[in-house]
Amino acid sequence: AAAKKIAWSSLMWLLCHEHADPIPVKEVHATKAGLLKQLVEEIHPALTILANESGTVEGSSMDTVAEVMDYLESYSMSINGGNVVPSKRLALDELHERNGLLLSLVSDEGQGRHSSLLRQVAGSNYKGLEAREKSSRDDPLPIQLSSSNLSF
Repeated sequence: AAAKKIAWSSLMWLLCHEHADPIPVKEVHATKAGLLKQLVEEIHPALTILANESGTVEGSSMDTVAEVMDYLESYSMSINGGNVVPSKRLALDELHERNGLLLSLVSDEGQGRHSSLLRQVAGSNYKGLEAREKSSRDDPLPIQLSSSNLSF
């Protein structure tokens, strides 16, 4: 479940804040499901690495893209009926532990849409992430992942 929560915390803030007027997560699922699926497909290899290395009860395999999509929607709707907009400020403060972690596990080429959207929404915050992301590629898991140190 930890890898899927990283997926939610990495993607939902991006899609909610893609434009000047943020939208709630339920609207992301209603109007941007195609883009969300493309992003999940891009980060799926990184999620698989996290699931394999985290030592959680998920065992040694990651759910399918469809199962991750179902989880993201279910989790979104469980928070105030989906009428929530994730904090952009918190997401930017935790950029390295969220999106940066996913980008560090799989090459940029495999996450082109994720990287592009991140550049667009995070703006100048992305520049620092880019430098750190390249330096962390030698370390397959730059942070210790446990459900106790995840915050959303």
